[in-house]
Amino acid sequence: MEAGCFSFYLENAQQVTLQMYPLTGVMIYKTLVSVYERGSKQITVDISHLRQGIYLLQLRPANGIT
Repeated sequence: MEAGCFSFYLENAQQVTLQMYPLTGVMIYKTLVSVYERGSKQITVDISHLRQGIYLLQLRPANGIT
């Protein structure tokens, strides 16, 4: 499995949605990640099904405030 590891920091404990887009702007991946406590975190995603290229990630808290 080829995996991507994404690091982020949360000010407060909350649920987070991870979305992935190619440069065409069409969402190709979305997941609701479990509740994370405050602090630095990492998410590992299986990217073996993706073609080689550039992808944009959007990490959005469940409360909608980014």
